[in-house]
Amino acid sequence: MSDLNSHMDAGAQRLLEESLERRTHALDRREWVGNALFAVGFLVAALLVPVLADTDRPFDPLTALAFVIALAAVTRIELWGDAGYGVPSQIVFVPMLLLVSTPWVPLLVAAALVLSRAADAWKGKAALGRCVLGTADAWFTIGPVIVLVAFEAELPGLAHWPVYALALAAQVAGDGLVAAAMVWVCQRIPPRAVIGDLLMVARVDVLLAPIGLQLIHLALADVTWIAFVLLAASYAAERSQAP
Repeated sequence: MSDLNSHMDAGAQRLLEESLERRTHALDRREWVGNALFAVGFLVAALLVPVLADTDRPFDPLTALAFVIALAAVTRIELWGDAGYGVPSQIVFVPMLLLVSTPWVPLLVAAALVLSRAADAWKGKAALGRCVLGTADAWFTIGPVIVLVAFEAELPGLAHWPVYALALAAQVAGDGLVAAAMVWVCQRIPPRAVIGDLLMVARVDVLLAPIGLQLIHLALADVTWIAFVLLAASYAAERSQAP
Protein backbone atom coordinates (compact mmCIF):
# COMPACT_ATOMS: atom_id res chain seq x y z
CA MET A 1 0.00 0.00 0.00
CA SER A 2 2.82 2.44 0.81
CA ASP A 3 4.44 1.79 -2.58
CA LEU A 4 1.15 2.51 -4.33
CA ASN A 5 0.68 5.76 -2.41
CA SER A 6 4.24 6.82 -3.22
CA HIS A 7 3.60 6.13 -6.89
CA MET A 8 0.40 8.15 -6.85
CA ASP A 9 2.10 11.05 -5.06
CA ALA A 10 4.90 11.05 -7.62
CA GLY A 11 2.36 11.10 -10.44
CA ALA A 12 0.48 13.99 -8.86
CA GLN A 13 3.74 15.89 -8.36
CA ARG A 14 4.65 15.36 -12.00
CA LEU A 15 1.29 16.72 -13.19
CA LEU A 16 1.65 19.76 -10.95
CA GLU A 17 5.17 20.50 -12.18
CA GLU A 18 4.06 20.17 -15.79
CA SER A 19 1.12 22.51 -15.20
CA LEU A 20 3.33 25.14 -13.55
CA GLU A 21 5.94 24.92 -16.31
CA ARG A 22 3.28 25.07 -19.04
CA ARG A 23 2.09 28.47 -17.78
CA THR A 24 5.40 30.11 -18.71
CA HIS A 25 5.38 28.72 -22.25
CA ALA A 26 3.47 29.99 -25.25
CA LEU A 27 0.39 28.04 -26.23
CA ASP A 28 1.11 25.16 -28.58
CA ARG A 29 -1.11 24.47 -31.58
CA ARG A 30 -3.35 22.01 -29.76
CA GLU A 31 -3.91 24.43 -26.86
CA TRP A 32 -4.62 27.33 -29.21
CA VAL A 33 -7.22 25.37 -31.17
CA GLY A 34 -8.83 23.86 -28.06
CA ASN A 35 -9.01 27.09 -26.11
CA ALA A 36 -10.26 28.98 -29.16
CA LEU A 37 -13.17 26.56 -29.46
CA PHE A 38 -14.08 26.88 -25.77
CA ALA A 39 -13.60 30.66 -25.81
CA VAL A 40 -15.78 31.18 -28.89
CA GLY A 41 -18.46 28.90 -27.47
CA PHE A 42 -18.44 30.86 -24.22
CA LEU A 43 -18.64 34.24 -25.94
CA VAL A 44 -21.62 33.11 -28.02
CA ALA A 45 -23.45 31.91 -24.90
CA ALA A 46 -22.45 34.97 -22.84
CA LEU A 47 -23.68 37.38 -25.52
CA LEU A 48 -26.96 35.54 -26.03
CA VAL A 49 -27.91 35.77 -22.34
CA PRO A 50 -28.28 39.58 -22.13
CA VAL A 51 -29.86 39.67 -25.60
CA LEU A 52 -32.56 37.14 -24.76
CA ALA A 53 -33.05 37.80 -21.04
CA ASP A 54 -35.04 40.52 -19.35
CA THR A 55 -33.77 42.08 -16.13
CA ASP A 56 -35.26 44.40 -13.54
CA ARG A 57 -31.91 45.94 -12.62
CA PRO A 58 -30.30 48.53 -14.92
CA PHE A 59 -26.65 48.11 -15.80
CA ASP A 60 -24.43 50.34 -13.63
CA PRO A 61 -20.97 50.72 -15.25
CA LEU A 62 -19.23 51.88 -12.05
CA THR A 63 -20.55 49.00 -9.97
CA ALA A 64 -19.69 46.55 -12.74
CA LEU A 65 -16.13 47.93 -12.96
CA ALA A 66 -15.71 47.68 -9.20
CA PHE A 67 -16.71 44.03 -9.21
CA VAL A 68 -14.43 43.27 -12.16
CA ILE A 69 -11.47 44.73 -10.26
CA ALA A 70 -12.40 42.89 -7.07
CA LEU A 71 -12.78 39.57 -8.88
CA ALA A 72 -9.50 40.04 -10.72
CA ALA A 73 -7.81 40.61 -7.35
CA VAL A 74 -9.37 37.59 -5.65
CA THR A 75 -8.53 35.25 -8.53
CA ARG A 76 -4.87 35.96 -7.84
CA ILE A 77 -5.22 33.49 -4.95
CA GLU A 78 -4.60 30.00 -6.31
CA LEU A 79 -5.39 26.75 -4.48
CA TRP A 80 -3.38 24.14 -6.33
CA GLY A 81 -4.27 20.49 -6.76
CA ASP A 82 -2.53 17.86 -8.89
CA ALA A 83 -2.87 19.25 -12.41
CA GLY A 84 -4.87 22.43 -11.91
CA TYR A 85 -6.02 24.96 -9.37
CA GLY A 86 -9.08 26.65 -7.96
CA VAL A 87 -9.63 30.20 -6.76
CA PRO A 88 -11.90 31.59 -3.99
CA SER A 89 -13.92 33.54 -6.53
CA GLN A 90 -17.23 32.84 -4.78
CA ILE A 91 -16.73 35.67 -2.27
CA VAL A 92 -17.03 38.10 -5.19
CA PHE A 93 -18.92 36.07 -7.81
CA VAL A 94 -21.96 35.36 -5.62
CA PRO A 95 -22.56 39.05 -4.71
CA MET A 96 -21.85 39.91 -8.33
CA LEU A 97 -24.72 37.68 -9.49
CA LEU A 98 -27.24 39.51 -7.32
CA LEU A 99 -25.90 43.08 -7.16
CA VAL A 100 -24.96 43.60 -10.80
CA SER A 101 -27.26 43.19 -13.80
CA THR A 102 -27.27 39.37 -13.81
CA PRO A 103 -27.32 38.68 -17.59
CA TRP A 104 -24.08 40.64 -18.00
CA VAL A 105 -22.18 38.77 -15.29
CA PRO A 106 -20.55 36.14 -17.58
CA LEU A 107 -18.92 38.81 -19.74
CA LEU A 108 -17.81 40.76 -16.67
CA VAL A 109 -16.28 37.64 -15.11
CA ALA A 110 -14.45 36.88 -18.35
CA ALA A 111 -13.02 40.41 -18.32
CA ALA A 112 -11.85 39.96 -14.72
CA LEU A 113 -10.17 36.63 -15.48
CA VAL A 114 -8.38 38.03 -18.53
CA LEU A 115 -7.23 40.98 -16.39
CA SER A 116 -5.89 38.58 -13.77
CA ARG A 117 -4.00 36.55 -16.40
CA ALA A 118 -2.59 39.74 -17.87
CA ALA A 119 -1.24 40.65 -14.42
CA ASP A 120 0.51 37.27 -14.28
CA ALA A 121 2.04 37.89 -17.70
CA TRP A 122 3.18 41.38 -16.67
CA LYS A 123 4.96 39.90 -13.65
CA GLY A 124 6.56 37.19 -15.77
CA LYS A 125 4.59 34.35 -14.17
CA ALA A 126 2.84 33.33 -17.39
CA ALA A 127 3.17 33.73 -21.14
CA LEU A 128 1.32 36.74 -22.53
CA GLY A 129 -0.59 34.59 -25.01
CA ARG A 130 -2.22 32.69 -22.15
CA CYS A 131 -4.30 35.71 -21.18
CA VAL A 132 -6.93 34.40 -23.59
CA LEU A 133 -7.41 31.41 -21.28
CA GLY A 134 -9.36 33.64 -18.94
CA THR A 135 -12.27 33.81 -21.38
CA ALA A 136 -12.69 30.05 -21.61
CA ASP A 137 -12.36 29.73 -17.82
CA ALA A 138 -15.53 31.82 -17.38
CA TRP A 139 -17.80 28.97 -18.54
CA PHE A 140 -18.77 28.29 -14.91
CA THR A 141 -20.88 31.47 -14.93
CA ILE A 142 -23.36 30.42 -17.60
CA GLY A 143 -25.29 27.81 -15.59
CA PRO A 144 -26.08 29.92 -12.49
CA VAL A 145 -26.96 32.98 -14.58
CA ILE A 146 -29.45 30.98 -16.65
CA VAL A 147 -31.00 29.54 -13.48
CA LEU A 148 -31.38 32.94 -11.80
CA VAL A 149 -32.84 34.54 -14.93
CA ALA A 150 -35.19 31.64 -15.67
CA PHE A 151 -36.63 31.66 -12.14
CA GLU A 152 -36.65 35.48 -11.91
CA ALA A 153 -34.42 35.40 -8.82
CA GLU A 154 -31.97 38.11 -9.86
CA LEU A 155 -32.60 40.31 -6.82
CA PRO A 156 -31.41 39.35 -3.31
CA GLY A 157 -34.04 37.71 -1.12
CA LEU A 158 -34.16 34.82 1.35
CA ALA A 159 -37.29 33.51 -0.35
CA HIS A 160 -35.12 32.63 -3.35
CA TRP A 161 -32.83 30.25 -1.44
CA PRO A 162 -34.00 27.11 -3.36
CA VAL A 163 -33.12 28.88 -6.61
CA TYR A 164 -29.74 29.91 -5.18
CA ALA A 165 -29.05 26.27 -4.29
CA LEU A 166 -30.00 25.20 -7.81
CA ALA A 167 -27.77 27.91 -9.28
CA LEU A 168 -24.85 26.68 -7.17
CA ALA A 169 -25.46 23.11 -8.34
CA ALA A 170 -25.52 24.33 -11.95
CA GLN A 171 -22.25 26.15 -11.40
CA VAL A 172 -20.46 23.17 -9.85
CA ALA A 173 -21.73 20.72 -12.46
CA GLY A 174 -21.03 22.99 -15.41
CA ASP A 175 -17.59 23.97 -14.15
CA GLY A 176 -16.59 20.35 -13.62
CA LEU A 177 -17.78 19.19 -17.03
CA VAL A 178 -16.14 22.04 -18.93
CA ALA A 179 -12.87 21.79 -16.96
CA ALA A 180 -12.63 18.04 -17.57
CA ALA A 181 -13.33 18.57 -21.27
CA MET A 182 -10.76 21.35 -21.54
CA VAL A 183 -7.87 19.42 -20.01
CA TRP A 184 -8.63 16.50 -22.31
CA VAL A 185 -8.97 18.56 -25.48
CA CYS A 186 -6.12 20.99 -24.77
CA GLN A 187 -3.63 18.86 -22.83
CA ARG A 188 -4.64 15.24 -23.41
CA ILE A 189 -4.98 14.72 -19.65
CA PRO A 190 -7.75 12.14 -19.07
CA PRO A 191 -10.67 13.37 -16.92
CA ARG A 192 -10.06 10.66 -14.30
CA ALA A 193 -6.64 12.21 -13.59
CA VAL A 194 -8.23 15.50 -12.47
CA ILE A 195 -11.23 14.19 -10.53
CA GLY A 196 -9.50 15.07 -7.26
CA ASP A 197 -8.88 18.62 -8.45
CA LEU A 198 -12.47 19.03 -9.59
CA LEU A 199 -13.79 17.81 -6.24
CA MET A 200 -11.48 20.24 -4.44
CA VAL A 201 -12.76 23.16 -6.54
CA ALA A 202 -16.36 22.07 -5.93
CA ARG A 203 -15.78 21.95 -2.16
CA VAL A 204 -14.23 25.42 -2.16
CA ASP A 205 -17.14 26.83 -4.18
CA VAL A 206 -19.79 25.25 -1.96
CA LEU A 207 -18.09 26.35 1.27
CA LEU A 208 -17.53 29.95 0.14
CA ALA A 209 -20.95 30.51 -1.43
CA PRO A 210 -22.63 31.25 1.95
CA ILE A 211 -19.91 33.81 2.69
CA GLY A 212 -20.72 35.50 -0.61
CA LEU A 213 -24.39 35.64 0.36
CA GLN A 214 -23.50 37.18 3.72
CA LEU A 215 -21.47 39.88 1.96
CA ILE A 216 -24.60 40.74 -0.02
CA HIS A 217 -26.47 41.41 3.22
CA LEU A 218 -23.61 43.62 4.43
CA ALA A 219 -23.73 45.59 1.19
CA LEU A 220 -27.48 46.06 1.53
CA ALA A 221 -27.09 47.18 5.15
CA ASP A 222 -25.48 50.51 4.25
CA VAL A 223 -21.98 49.11 3.82
CA THR A 224 -20.93 50.68 0.53
CA TRP A 225 -19.80 48.56 -2.39
CA ILE A 226 -16.49 50.44 -2.28
CA ALA A 227 -15.81 48.93 1.16
CA PHE A 228 -16.62 45.52 -0.24
CA VAL A 229 -14.17 45.99 -3.11
CA LEU A 230 -11.44 47.11 -0.71
CA LEU A 231 -12.12 44.08 1.49
CA ALA A 232 -11.81 41.69 -1.43
CA ALA A 233 -8.70 43.39 -2.82
CA SER A 234 -6.91 43.52 0.55
CA TYR A 235 -7.70 39.86 1.19
CA ALA A 236 -6.19 38.96 -2.15
CA ALA A 237 -3.12 41.15 -1.60
CA GLU A 238 -2.37 39.54 1.78
CA ARG A 239 -2.93 35.93 0.76
CA SER A 240 -1.83 35.79 -2.87
CA GLN A 241 1.41 33.90 -3.38
CA ALA A 242 3.09 32.52 -6.45
CA PRO A 243 2.51 28.72 -6.70
